[in-house]
Amino acid sequence: MKRRRFVQTVFCLVLLLVAVGLTQAQEPVAPSQQVSMAGPVSNEFTYQGRLLRDGSPVNGNCDFQFQLWDAASGGTQVGSTQTLTNVPVNNGIFTVQLSFSGRPFTGDARWLQIYVRYPAGSGSYQLLTPRQPLTAVPYGFSLQPGATVVSGDAEATLTGVQLAGWPPTFYPYGVYGRGTWGVWGSSDLGLGVRGTSDSGIGVYGSSTTGTAIYAAGTGTIKSAAKSYLWISGNSLVKNLSGDTTRWDMTLNGGAQVYRGSATGGKTIYYPITIPAVLYGQPVTLTKLTVYYKCQDGSKNYIDRTALYRQTDADSNVQIIDDSTNRTSNTATSYTLNLTSHNTLSADQGGLGLFLVLHFEDDTNYVQIGGVRLELEHD
Repeated sequence: MKRRRFVQTVFCLVLLLVAVGLTQAQEPVAPSQQVSMAGPVSNEFTYQGRLLRDGSPVNGNCDFQFQLWDAASGGTQVGSTQTLTNVPVNNGIFTVQLSFSGRPFTGDARWLQIYVRYPAGSGSYQLLTPRQPLTAVPYGFSLQPGATVVSGDAEATLTGVQLAGWPPTFYPYGVYGRGTWGVWGSSDLGLGVRGTSDSGIGVYGSSTTGTAIYAAGTGTIKSAAKSYLWISGNSLVKNLSGDTTRWDMTLNGGAQVYRGSATGGKTIYYPITIPAVLYGQPVTLTKLTVYYKCQDGSKNYIDRTALYRQTDADSNVQIIDDSTNRTSNTATSYTLNLTSHNTLSADQGGLGLFLVLHFEDDTNYVQIGGVRLELEHD
């Protein structure tokens, strides 16, 4: 009995290319303008072929098995075997949707090996030869590893970019890259690299011998997270060298301040040393918190809180001047919002905090535990 031979004479492959959004970088848009994604793009693609039997087009349902290999012959199978049953074949033409497990498309060449059984559900599978090479859409070459992608004025080299959520169980990163340059981002106008994550890491850098995260050029590193600077209460100095103000240090870094022999109020001064510009981003002062306690707030208390920024060797601008009396006899704090002249710069970053203390005697103290500044960099 003559064995009937199946031949696949024509094939067409439509490979789904992952769309990486490498357009010109822009600042984040408002929530109402943002586009949400339902989930990561799958590796599914469409395959179409023409099946002949003894030279004639097949009509009817067939069963197929599809395998992905890394070589035209021999080699290693990539991913799982996909079996599709009762696939309609009309005038020899069949169209299927294929998806293989893992990450089958990483920029390396792939071949499709196909087995067919006709009619569906009967007999054994027959191997179609040769394996079919999978080729990409021409523009898809710009997305292979190592390619340079240019969109407008923005350029990025894809040496190792992993889409958010792939695989979602193991890599909760906004951007993940691995290679000589894990992630490389460059922009003349907007953001070089932007990564977001609700539960993991937006952008992560690790290096055993080099630099984990590197920012080049005159661009800045921005962070919406707040920073805090602490000034110990015992770092005070007299406002004037002739003041009789005296103080005793406390174990927690604070100071108990007394009037001294001369009557009247006294002013103590806290010099503040702080980076005015951090990683290219000007520092903005947003809150000032003073931690204090009065031994007897009916007699001795904080009468005035003033913070100044130096503008020149002999000039300044006032950031805050609060004249509320602070008279608590128990340890507490008060916070002042800073909104005026509160952004530092490379030329203007010197700060001075003045606390004016009201004293009616030299017996009771006003204790300054410390001062905290809240900083923003965005």
